[in-house]
Amino acid sequence: MGLISGAAGIVGGPVAGFFVEHWRGILLTISLVVIIGSAYYYVWDLHHQIAKLTEQNVTLKDSLNLCNQAKADLEMAVKNQNDSIERLKKAGETAAAKAAVATKEAVEIGKTYAGAIDRMSKQPKPVDCTGAVLYLKDRTDLKWDKK
Repeated sequence: MGLISGAAGIVGGPVAGFFVEHWRGILLTISLVVIIGSAYYYVWDLHHQIAKLTEQNVTLKDSLNLCNQAKADLEMAVKNQNDSIERLKKAGETAAAKAAVATKEAVEIGKTYAGAIDRMSKQPKPVDCTGAVLYLKDRTDLKWDKK
């Protein structure tokens, strides 16, 4: 301390002497101020980050709710489409069954008419007007059921 004390007395007087005498306390005080300031800034920054993350969490929850609603709407639309497809499938099956029955009936009617026409074409035909009237008068089998 001799050299520093001597230099302090020469250079600065009582203020320099105070610093020379209390330099450890001053250094400790400055260090404590820096440490406390850094800790305060760290806590303030953490608080700021927590507030920002909380806001992001709320935004993400809102986005998740919107996504879940959109998913539910999409699932409902798909269900409605599937229901429509099932109804159309059943209607198609019903129409196909009716068409098969109608085709079968048309084939049967065609066979009946073809048979009757074939029988008529193979029978002797009248050659004059009187023979035609007698032919048609005796023909009771020419009456076909109307369907």
